[in-house]
Amino acid sequence: AFLFPDVDSASTATGRQLSELLPVFREVLLQCDTAASSLDKPSAPVLDPKVGEGSPSAPPAWAHLACLGLEVALAQLWKSWGV
Repeated sequence: AFLFPDVDSASTATGRQLSELLPVFREVLLQCDTAASSLDKPSAPVLDPKVGEGSPSAPPAWAHLACLGLEVALAQLWKSWGV
C-alpha cells in the first residue's frame, strides 16, 4: 500500500519533472489525463499552466484530480521498478 500527501505546488512541480524524465510516469499521467478529460476539463493544465488555462488557483476538484493522476503515475513507476 502507498500513502500520498495532499495536493500542493511542490507535488505538481515534482510531477512535471518526473513526466519530463521518465517515460513510464509520463505515459500513465497522460492516460489519467485522457480519462479526466471526459469530466469536461483535463488535469494537464493544473500540472503545467503553460499547457492550458489552469493555474495554481485552479478549482480544488481539478487540483485533486491532477493529484490523483500523479499518485497513480508514481505508483505505476514504482511497480515498473519492482517496488
